[in-house]
Amino acid sequence: MENDILDSLNDLGYEGPISEEVAFAKALDGGPKSLEYTKLVHILAEEIKKLCNLEETVNMMNDPDESSSFLLELSSFLKELGCPYKKLVTG
Repeated sequence: MENDILDSLNDLGYEGPISEEVAFAKALDGGPKSLEYTKLVHILAEEIKKLCNLEETVNMMNDPDESSSFLLELSSFLKELGCPYKKLVTG
């Protein structure tokens, strides 16, 4: 599945630091405490925001201690998108 995601990111023109399999796996393991992970989520969320004319945004973190606010922003963003999974949209 990770390779499919990397292929899709490549198709979108993403050439960031986690475009390689090992770096991508490390970022996924770190989740919301990984600065590179949050940067990728930010980039993807900005594109979705433009396409869907949304108000919410997801900022990338500058410090792993900001993971709580990152998750709240992501939750609000997913809620505005109409995400049906309660665990993802309740902060």
